[in-house]
Amino acid sequence: MKEIDEWFTKHPDYGVYRMTQRLNKDLGYQVNKKRIRRLYNLMGLQTIYRSIKYENIYINPTENGLELYPLIDEYMQFYNKERRHTRLDNKTPNQTFYTIKLVS
Repeated sequence: MKEIDEWFTKHPDYGVYRMTQRLNKDLGYQVNKKRIRRLYNLMGLQTIYRSIKYENIYINPTENGLELYPLIDEYMQFYNKERRHTRLDNKTPNQTFYTIKLVS
């Protein structure tokens, strides 16, 4: 779990498939996708790409990357500060993160 946590912090775009490849090929573990998916759920990890694609990019298609950047920035602000997550007990990521930091 430590390796998953450290790598996911650096690369939040890593889904179950890519994380499984990383653990098996690069670190020499023998784990399958089902195990990684369970660990993601247990650790409360969620890749953001599915959400941003379906909730923002596909709805607001752009002509180029320059138009896309402000959309992504706006969505990330919404995702972290306003969007409630069922895996986080209906709290926003900012509420969860700052609560953990204050308690620790």
